[in-house]
Amino acid sequence: MHALSPRIRQLVALALLILSLFILGGLFQSMFVLGRDAVEQLYDARFNLVQAKQREAASRGVLATEVEVEEKSLAPVLMWVGAASIGEARLQEIVNQTFVETQFNLEQMRSAPVAQLGSLTRVSLDVTGSGSEASFYTLLTQIERSEPIIVIERLVVRSADSTQTGQDNPAGPLLSVEMRLSSFGTVTAQAQQMPSTP
Repeated sequence: MHALSPRIRQLVALALLILSLFILGGLFQSMFVLGRDAVEQLYDARFNLVQAKQREAASRGVLATEVEVEEKSLAPVLMWVGAASIGEARLQEIVNQTFVETQFNLEQMRSAPVAQLGSLTRVSLDVTGSGSEASFYTLLTQIERSEPIIVIERLVVRSADSTQTGQDNPAGPLLSVEMRLSSFGTVTAQAQQMPSTP
């Protein structure tokens, strides 16, 4: 085997050096391109994140505004905001006043169990009373027109007259009435956290 002359060895070494420089240059260039692309993707991702946060904040503001509008539209029909006992007291007061105004005799009024219906709370009263047919119609009209809303959930009407004397009364026959009246309100977070007393 022949040994290469020093001149050829130098040329081969120079060629290998130039080749390795090209390879290293290409490697550095591809690493630079990858790094630049990664930085651009990072900036794009950051931009998209900022945009998404702005859209979320805007939609949250719109949603909060819509909820406030809905709450304000419900306010006239809700009996109370706070503890359910406030609603019971207010409903009792309104029912008692309505019976007095319509001259329908209130015989008994007792609270029914409180019911939680989603974000609303329902309080109910079981009421019995008696009076003329005319005063009963007036009572129903008053309850129907009540604001805040009072719902008649159950109604039983019986004739209280065992004789024909009620038929001759201009106000109509005497009636005996049993009904369940309900109203709705919202319980605040503070009232929900308070422990109920036995």
